[in-house]
Amino acid sequence: MPRYFGAILRQNIAVFDEIGTGSIVTQLTADANAIQEGLSHKLSLSISAIGTLIATFALTFSLNWIIAFMLIWSLVLGVGSLTGSEKITVRYGNQAMESYSEGGAIVEEAFGSIKSTMALGIQSSICTQPASDMPHGPFN
Repeated sequence: MPRYFGAILRQNIAVFDEIGTGSIVTQLTADANAIQEGLSHKLSLSISAIGTLIATFALTFSLNWIIAFMLIWSLVLGVGSLTGSEKITVRYGNQAMESYSEGGAIVEEAFGSIKSTMALGIQSSICTQPASDMPHGPFN
């Protein structure tokens, strides 16, 4: 993880202007959570499933090897379906991460604007400003 943060800090400052700090923080948090979930839960499930598969095929080959060869196609079908679903999951996961990052950047900008408004004490003038002066209307 320290190398990950170091790589981010070595980026050109223009990267942060283009992406926004909210997006970077959101992606860092989501990536750290994904790594933690993968190591804690999914790794143990994968090891258990592989052990069960090996034991099942060993038992099937020892009992009736002809039927075991006839059932190997289900293993190929399972691996193929997992590969296809993995590609779909990665594609939609990346889209969800981008949307989540954009939302984090918007929220950070909104909180920054609220903080500046409160620090300057201009909230009363902003609240009394007519809605027609706003570029997109009050609720658009």
